[in-house]
Amino acid sequence: MLISFARLLKIAFQNFYRNIWLSIVTLTIVVLSLILINVLIILSIFTNTAINTVKEKVDISIYLKPNIVEDQAYAFKAKIESLPQTKEVEYVSPDLALKRFKERHQKNDTLIESLNELEENPLGITLVVRAKAIDDYPLILEKIEGKNFSEYSNWIADKDFNNYKIIIEKLNSTAKKINTVGLAASAIFLFITVLIIFNTIRVAIYTHKEEIEIMRLVGATSKFINGPFLVESVLYGLLSWAIVIIIMFPILNLFEPYLREFIGTSTGNFSITEYFNANFIKIFGLQLLLIVMLSIISSGIAVRKYLKV
Repeated sequence: MLISFARLLKIAFQNFYRNIWLSIVTLTIVVLSLILINVLIILSIFTNTAINTVKEKVDISIYLKPNIVEDQAYAFKAKIESLPQTKEVEYVSPDLALKRFKERHQKNDTLIESLNELEENPLGITLVVRAKAIDDYPLILEKIEGKNFSEYSNWIADKDFNNYKIIIEKLNSTAKKINTVGLAASAIFLFITVLIIFNTIRVAIYTHKEEIEIMRLVGATSKFINGPFLVESVLYGLLSWAIVIIIMFPILNLFEPYLREFIGTSTGNFSITEYFNANFIKIFGLQLLLIVMLSIISSGIAVRKYLKV
C-alpha cells in the first residue's frame, strides 16, 4: 500500500512539473485566496482590539470638593457601587490624582510649574466609575444627578464623562463592513480557486490521455488512474498553505510596530505575531482543512466528468 501511494505521489509530482506554468498560476490563485483570508482575520482582530481599547477608556470621573473627607467619599463610593449598572468604582486619593494629573500634562511646563508653586494640593478625592456596558453610563449619570443621590450633590465639584459610544458604533459599523466585504471577496477567490484547480486537473487529464489509455489496457485499477489527479489537487493545497505560512509571518513581523502604533499603547503587550503563534493550529489548521477539501471536491468533479474509468 505504501509503495502504491509512493507511485501516486510520484505521478502527481510529474503532472505538476509537466504543466509548470499552469501549476504556478494555480498556486498563485490559491495563495492569494489564503492571504486574503488571513488579512480578513488580521483586520477582524484589530477592529475588535480597537473597540475593546476604546471601551476600556470610557468612565465617569467624579471630582469631589477638597473639604470632603475619606469616610464621606467611601460612603458615596458604596452608594454608586450599589447601582446595578456599576461594574466598579475606583477611589483616587488627592495625592494620586495630582500625580496622574502631572503625568497627563508633563509636557506643559507652565502648568507643572504653577502646581509646584502651590503649597497645598488643589485636587480633592476622585471617584472613577466604570459601567458594565457602554449604554449604562447615561443611566448611572442620571441616577447620580437624581433624588436618591441628592445628599451627595453638594459634595461634587465637577463630573467628567468621556462618551466614546459614537466612536464605538463607528468602529462596529466599520468592522461589519470589513467583514462583509472580506467574506464576499474570500468567497469569490475561493470559487475561482475551485475553478482553477478544476481546470488544471482537466488539462492534466487531457495531457495524459494516451498514458491513461495505456494504463486501461494493461489493467490498471480506477483508483490507480484517478489517484494521481486527486493527489495532485491536494498537493496544490498543501504547497499553497505552506507558502502562505512562509509569507505571513515575515509580513506580520515587518508591520508589527506600525500595527501597534495604529491600535495604541493602551493594549499593553498585545502582539499580532504572538497571537498567530498561539492560535496557529486554530487559524492555519482550519485553512488547511478548507483548502484541501476544496481541492478534493474540485478535482473529484473534474475526474468524474472527464475521466471515465
